[in-house]
Amino acid sequence: MAESASFTLEDISFEIVKTEESSFKSGDSGFIIYFKIFNSGKKSMKIKFKEISYVKKDKEQTEVDNFLNGLLSREGAIKSDSYKNAGLIFYKSHLDTIRSGDSLFIELLDEQRGKSYDLRFRAKKKNQITVEWVAQKIDVIEIEKSITPIQIQTKLKKNLQRLEPLEERLGVYFDNLSVKISSDFNIKVLGEIFASNGSTISESINITLIIYDVDGNVIGTEEKSIYCDDFYGFDVFELVVYEEDIALKADKIRLFPKKR
Repeated sequence: MAESASFTLEDISFEIVKTEESSFKSGDSGFIIYFKIFNSGKKSMKIKFKEISYVKKDKEQTEVDNFLNGLLSREGAIKSDSYKNAGLIFYKSHLDTIRSGDSLFIELLDEQRGKSYDLRFRAKKKNQITVEWVAQKIDVIEIEKSITPIQIQTKLKKNLQRLEPLEERLGVYFDNLSVKISSDFNIKVLGEIFASNGSTISESINITLIIYDVDGNVIGTEEKSIYCDDFYGFDVFELVVYEEDIALKADKIRLFPKKR
């Protein structure tokens, strides 16, 4: 039976596609190991590289130096029935050559599915140029989904999008926005709304909140009305989506005004 450079599980597979030598803009030269992750499951996944170590045949260990720009980096999302490649860079100052018997260890986390993958590949050099990799061992470990409300708050605050052209068109703007996650993983967005010119607005508006999952699907909405007759240039608002665990599924928030 031919030796394989890939591990295939029920809903995910890992493969070393190829290895090449390269020179980089930094002036360093080194090796790029192209590593492919294919998500064959029915849902998108978020994958994170926890550790990447190279152990030479003489037992010396070195760590990955960098990731190739434009490909999967330290972490990222992979849609259902799709794959991404990562370019793992090892500089020659740390890894002078690749020899038969060298090993590459890759540890990955998939917190959404509650799994950790420990992979080991062995180098098999066919000649001075060509390197083949053999998938030697994989350990799949069930992990506790330990993401905290604070971690989700940080992510969603970073992924909170305003539609500023709509704000400008309706003569308002938002400021001092924050995201709060409850112990039940509900989502609360707080902020301030100002009139762009003077202390009035010409018509009543709704502040609209939309929550998206990693696939871009709408999973929650909420609105709050601002009446022009009761608005004097400034107000504070709070929008809460009361759905248990919605924050665990949320990836992005969009906030914008619209006419009532």
